[in-house]
Formats: sequence, structure tokens, C-alpha cells
Amino acid sequence: MFDSILPLAILIEAPGGRPRNVQSPSRIYVMGANMLDSSPILIISGENEHRAQLADYVTKVGMNPVCCETVADVRALVKSQPFCAAVSEDELPDGDFRAVIGEMRRHSAHSPVVVVSRRDDWDFYLSAVRMGAFDSVAFPPTPGELERVLWTALREVKRS
Repeated sequence: MFDSILPLAILIEAPGGRPRNVQSPSRIYVMGANMLDSSPILIISGENEHRAQLADYVTKVGMNPVCCETVADVRALVKSQPFCAAVSEDELPDGDFRAVIGEMRRHSAHSPVVVVSRRDDWDFYLSAVRMGAFDSVAFPPTPGELERVLWTALREVKRS
């Protein structure tokens, strides 16, 4: 029933209003913690700042990001190692999320792709999902939103 035991992490607001992470000596049971194998999450963005921001969000929730910039980079990376999921911007310097979905399907058949887009409209969302994206979120996503979507995607993959 329970996948793992993890230490409880608590955010405490330090002087100056900045949160700091404090490890509790107690341990708690967390359902779904073993959903990640050793495979990293692929982050694809044509902009350095966006890649860094998305990678930071993924790292903070205990996932291992590997970043790249183009569809050609994705093609080379997925041939060399497996990925448990991908987060891709909708438009890339040499293509778009559709090409990323195609490469992920070819080499990591069950790895979900989450599309991050500057367009926050229903028509784009539906077209992304119809093309094979697991989900589409507006950029910039909140850390909690991206975490929720990724854990949901990984849980769905594990069930299938």
C-alpha cells in the first residue's frame, strides 16, 4: 500500500520572510513516492531562463532534470537514455512540441509529455492533447501546478 518512507520536510519562514527547508527527525509514509525510476525528466526550452526555471521546479520536488534546447537535442538524448517524462515549450528553435512528442513516442513509448505554452486558451489545450501531450499548462506554471501535472502523468504511466 505504501511505496516508501520519506523524511518529512517542513517549510519555515526565516527572518526576512524567506522560507527555509527543515528536515524533521520523524518519518512519514508517502504514497506514490516510488513512481520515479532512475530515469530523469527531460526539459526542452529554447530560452535559457525558462529552462532554468522549469529545471529548478523539477529539482525542488525531487526529480532529476536533463535540459536541452532543440528537437535535434531531444532526438540525440532519447536515443542515448530513457526519460520518465518530458516538459516541452510549445515552440522551439527548430520545431515544436509535436516533434518532441514524436521523438518521445519513438524512443520512450510510455513517457508523457507536458506542454508549457504562452497561449492559455482552450483551443490550444485541446490541440496539444489531441496531438499526444499528456497535459498543457500556461507559462509560467506555478511550481505546485507543474509538480501536480508531472506526478499525475507518472501515476498514469505506472498504472498502464
